Amino acid sequence: MQILQVSAKGTVLVGLPRKGATREPVLIKTARRDALCDPRGRDAIWALQREHQRLRQHERLSGIPKAGAFLHNPDETAAALIRPYINGPTLIERWQAADGNTSACRATLANWHKQAAVTVEALHAEALIVLDLSP
Repeated sequence: MQILQVSAKGTVLVGLPRKGATREPVLIKTARRDALCDPRGRDAIWALQREHQRLRQHERLSGIPKAGAFLHNPDETAAALIRPYINGPTLIERWQAADGNTSACRATLANWHKQAAVTVEALHAEALIVLDLSP
């Protein structure tokens, strides 16, 4: 496992396959019951389940990751969203790389930005607003 982020509401990990396994790495997002409730009393599990539902609803669009699986532990105090891990640098990492100021890198970044814009436009066409374009 590789830990990407830890917070009060949950953890984000990359599950790496065992040596010799044919499986690909997976992204594992966890959520805890009663963690970071909003004013309506909805907690991190609710937010993670909603993320999974939205991914399932729109995964047919280009640029939207596969939804994966949403699982609860037996006593429902925690949940996990397990989906394919998309390997590679983030936009910020690529831009800050040693060759980030070359024309080849700028062309790559421009293409990535164009793909992100197309995806956001497709989501807007389905009456969805994108609030977070984090890496």
